[in-house]
Amino acid sequence: MPPSPLSPQVSIVVPLYNGADRIERALDSVRAQTHADWELFVVDDCSSDAGPEIVRDYISRTADHRITLVVQAENRGPSAVRNDGVRMACGQFIMFLDCDDELLPGALTHLLGLAAGGPVNIVGGAHIARTDSGRLSPRPDSQTGSMTGVEAVQGLLQERIWNYTHGKIYSRQLLQSVSFREDIRRYEDIIFNACAFSYSKQVVLSPEPVHVYSINGQSTTWTQRLTADFVHDTEAYIREGLNPDVAPQVSGKSWRTMRATLAVVVLSNAIAGDAEPAVLRELRRVLRRNVKMTDLPDVVRTAPLIGISALVARVAPRTYAWLYRRYVARTYELGA
Repeated sequence: MPPSPLSPQVSIVVPLYNGADRIERALDSVRAQTHADWELFVVDDCSSDAGPEIVRDYISRTADHRITLVVQAENRGPSAVRNDGVRMACGQFIMFLDCDDELLPGALTHLLGLAAGGPVNIVGGAHIARTDSGRLSPRPDSQTGSMTGVEAVQGLLQERIWNYTHGKIYSRQLLQSVSFREDIRRYEDIIFNACAFSYSKQVVLSPEPVHVYSINGQSTTWTQRLTADFVHDTEAYIREGLNPDVAPQVSGKSWRTMRATLAVVVLSNAIAGDAEPAVLRELRRVLRRNVKMTDLPDVVRTAPLIGISALVARVAPRTYAWLYRRYVARTYELGA
C-alpha cells in the first residue's frame, strides 16, 4: 500500500535499550533537522534504566507529537525492534538511528535531495566516528555515486561500502520485501544491507557526512562473546537472503573478501574483548580454514587492510594481537 499524501516523508526508527544517558542527544539531533517532515518511533526493548521515562518526559516537555514511544512487552533484540518500527512507519522512506548516535542537521535534506533525482531504493551518506573524548573521524564509503543493486552488493562484500544501516534512507516499498533476521543479534547490518541492496534497482551513496557514530566500549561490538558461528552463519544468512536473480552475479572475489573480512573482524573483536585463550585459538583456526594462502593475493588487492591483517594473523598471531590492541587503543580510545 502506498503512503498517504498526508504521511510524513521519512519515518525514523530508534531502538532503545538502556540508553538513558544518550537518548536525548539522539532526539535533539532529529528535531534539529532542516527538513521537518518526519515521524520518529522510539521502540524500547525492555530497558532496565530510566530510558523510557526520559523519552516520555521529552515528548511532554517538547510537545513534539512527531515522536512516539513504543514499549515492548519482552526483550527481543535490535532486529525485532527495527522490524516493529518498520511495520508502524508511514513514511515514503525509513531510516534507522541508534539511541547513542546523532544525525547532522542537514542529513534528511541532503539524503532526500539525492532521492529526488529519480526512482531510488536506498540513499546513504558518510558517517563521522566519535570517541568518548570527542575526537571526530570522517569515514566515507570508498564506493560512492549512483549504482545498481548488484554493484552495491559487490561493494559491500568487498569492503568498499560500510556495512552499517545508519546514515541511510530506505524506500518503504523496498522494506516490504526485506527485513531484519530476528534470530541473530550480531552482524545484522551487513546481512540486512546485502539483501536490501540485492533487491534494489538503484542505490545512491554520497561522501557527505550525515551521521555521527558513537564508539562505545560497552556496546556488543566490544563486549559480546564471539564464536566461530559468527563467521559461518553470517555468510550463510547473506547467501540465503540475497535476491535469487542477483546472487549468481556476485563474484567469487566478493565472497572470498567477505569471508576474510568476517574471519578477521571476529578474531580482532575477540582480541579486543580479552577473550579466553581457547576461544582465540578456535577463531585463529577458523581464519586459517576460511582464508587460504591462495586467496590472499586477491583479498589484498581488493581490501588491502583485511588481506594484510589476515596474513599477519595467520603467520604471527601474537604479533597481530599486540598490533590490534595498540590500534584499538589509539583509534577508538579503548583498552590498554
